[in-house]
Amino acid sequence: MLCSCCAAEDATTTEHCNPSTDEAPGRTPGIDIVGSDGMPKKADDFQVREFTFSVVRANKGVPLGLLLDPSGSDGIYVCSVQAGDHPIANTNKDLPDSRRLKQGDFIFKINDVSSDLANMMTELQAKGNLEFVVRRPISFEIQIDRKDQSVGCGITYDASTGISLVIESINE
Repeated sequence: MLCSCCAAEDATTTEHCNPSTDEAPGRTPGIDIVGSDGMPKKADDFQVREFTFSVVRANKGVPLGLLLDPSGSDGIYVCSVQAGDHPIANTNKDLPDSRRLKQGDFIFKINDVSSDLANMMTELQAKGNLEFVVRRPISFEIQIDRKDQSVGCGITYDASTGISLVIESINE
């Protein structure tokens, strides 16, 4: 997943991020904040971008209340979180908004399993106690005027398991 050059919350900075690879010590994973003057800024005042989410279900066969898309390269996309009496919705009720699992989040680790989507999905289905490492992307909308040229990115879609288009690369 790649987010690039988007307006930050205060509209005076630009954020560049790659949540799957940006993990420098001492800074928020996935965030490199540059002010309008081109100088780096601190990420301290921005919302949480990576957190741990723990959920317990009484029986591993109980639906969690999630619609997931495992068609990315190393993260599972949360397509929706169902309302009602489901383990995820019940856990969310007790958490501050910044720590709730939400539509648009990416799960990069389930218990001790990461970087292998098939094994992550197996872990999700096989266990009652689950701990996710979740990364929340920076969302923004763009419009592209192609002018009869390529869009400039590599896009994939897995029709057998996917729900989402995945941007695999950005062409220079």
